[in-house]
Amino acid sequence: MISTYRPLPGAFDELRAPDGSVRDHWAFVTQALTSLGPAELDHRRRDTERLLRNDGATYTVYDDPSGQNAPWVLDPIPLVISAEEWAVIERGIIQRAELFN
Repeated sequence: MISTYRPLPGAFDELRAPDGSVRDHWAFVTQALTSLGPAELDHRRRDTERLLRNDGATYTVYDDPSGQNAPWVLDPIPLVISAEEWAVIERGIIQRAELFN
């Protein structure tokens, strides 16, 4: 699964570095996904979709003229953010919180 994944040429890839290696902050997640295997990951994805559907998890699309709620979609593979990237986000959140205070 992960071993056969190839990023698009010339595009930034969250998972793989330009040399093709898995980025450090993705290592644990890729190991966990590999140990689960495609069948178990698909089972968990379907189970999550069922739970969200049964619980009625939706969100409002405010610019939709029909005013319909859209079903909430959850990606089974998380977006992993490095400590360096998170530090930038954290500084922005702190700054914004201080501004609102």
